[in-house]
Amino acid sequence: MRLRATFLLLLTLAACGSGGPNEQQKEQQMQASARVAERNLQKIRDALLAYHRKHGSVPQSVDDLAAFGAGPEQLEPSDDYADLGYSFYSLQFNGDGTLKQGWLIASPRADRDALRVRMNAVNGAVDYTRPGEAMDTAPGEPKTDPPANRP
Repeated sequence: MRLRATFLLLLTLAACGSGGPNEQQKEQQMQASARVAERNLQKIRDALLAYHRKHGSVPQSVDDLAAFGAGPEQLEPSDDYADLGYSFYSLQFNGDGTLKQGWLIASPRADRDALRVRMNAVNGAVDYTRPGEAMDTAPGEPKTDPPANRP
């Protein structure tokens, strides 16, 4: 009888614990998903450099990078990150065509519990923002003062 009661208790505990991934598993899933976004950001970074070498200007969107292997259809597919979720901003190039400043961002789909991934386009460093958290100023991003007409 005691063996049967112990078995039922263990079965009940197992059933309660199998309702979903624990926090560690959830974190591992988010990190694995973010690696897909990181690879896509690297692909976009390489394409941005090639685009600038060819055109001497900055592309307007990821669509402009198709000829350089990083258009929306060429990015690695992900359930968490849509092709429209990849963007770049503050791109500045030196006179020799090297990147002076730039940030690349992979934003997850609205209905997904995934990390927002940001890459420093100059050095490839990556940082993450957890779901529901505001994205802080990027490491190394120049601080700008508010306009004079604002309090």
